Amino acid sequence: AFGLDRIPGLGHWGCRMREADYSARQSVDQVIGAFLAVRRGVFDAIGGFDERFFLYYEEVDLCRRIRRADFDILYDPAVVFTHAIEKLPPAELAPRLAYNAHSRVVYARKHWGWLAAAYVLGLASVVEPCVRAVAGIASSRGLPPGAVARYLARLWRGIGRTGSARSVGIDEKQDN
Repeated sequence: AFGLDRIPGLGHWGCRMREADYSARQSVDQVIGAFLAVRRGVFDAIGGFDERFFLYYEEVDLCRRIRRADFDILYDPAVVFTHAIEKLPPAELAPRLAYNAHSRVVYARKHWGWLAAAYVLGLASVVEPCVRAVAGIASSRGLPPGAVARYLARLWRGIGRTGSARSVGIDEKQDN
């Protein structure tokens, strides 16, 4: 969100797990939600998905609760899948960024309390839009200023509500 992984020499701060051994079956903290299989008994024991997470962080929360309940999460390199990632023009990223930021705030509140949620909200409301606006001016890959404003408006409409499409001000017919 802050572009740290794009700064030369700071790439290890990003989400690229270069130190991971992808050739070995192993216990991990979490796996990507695009391909996640959970035993029904484990899923039921932890209460399933938390519906406050409409999109993004639902698998992070689920995996955290699985580990807290003393179950293992396994990564198996023999299982292969392809996750097709839709490339959206920067101007159309505002709804997804708002979903992501909203879920980060919900996750912080749930697992670390109000102070952490306020901190994450501050970063998502001040630092992240500034970084994205500068990137938008400096490169065609960043967000145009209008998209940054739409992102902020959607994020703030969603704060304090439960996780749903409405919680971040998304009109599915308009944004799909």
